[in-house]
Amino acid sequence: MSGLPDRLQQLEGTPVRPLASPAWRAMLTLPVGLAGFLGIPLYFGVRHDIRWLRPFLLAGLSSVEFVLAWILVLSVFREAVPGRALSLRTIGWLLVAVCVTVLAITLGTAQVSSLNPPRFAASRVFMICLFYPIAIGFPLLLAVLIGAFRAFPLRPGLVGSLAGLAAGLSVDAGWRLYCHFGDPAHVFSTHVFAIACLMAFGALAAVTWSKVSA
Repeated sequence: MSGLPDRLQQLEGTPVRPLASPAWRAMLTLPVGLAGFLGIPLYFGVRHDIRWLRPFLLAGLSSVEFVLAWILVLSVFREAVPGRALSLRTIGWLLVAVCVTVLAITLGTAQVSSLNPPRFAASRVFMICLFYPIAIGFPLLLAVLIGAFRAFPLRPGLVGSLAGLAAGLSVDAGWRLYCHFGDPAHVFSTHVFAIACLMAFGALAAVTWSKVSA
């Protein structure tokens, strides 16, 4: 908060391009998210048990997860504008929606197909399902943070966490179309953990960015 007056004083008298609305800035990052969401099944293929899963359970819930990710992106761009910060109640409801959505998708899929990685490939599957989503999610995380810091977020840690959460959900929506293993233990230890890692990276990057640019 204390750094904002100094930043504004530095910009005094400097022509500044008006900041676009949060919705428009969210739309500008949409192609990056869609590239990850659709690119995963197109590049890696789709899961072997697709014939057992009803279309809504697979593609429908992934679409719901992707839409929720973009609600979070929109929330990030709103939070980044001083004076338009999200209330604690709104943040709480967003987190509840994320938890309920991920849990419902995981348990719903497991009811139909709950295959667990075989022991001989468990470590390899763990590495793939953890690090690939993180790597695929980084471009979207970076795009959202760049857009957010065109404003002057007063709570950079929150902005970074929400940006990481949005990137993680967006990638997970596509990754679950490819990953062959629906066992909840596998999903929570890799897919969900990858989302948590992106949140941590986002928070750390945003706080560091805020301190360096102050």
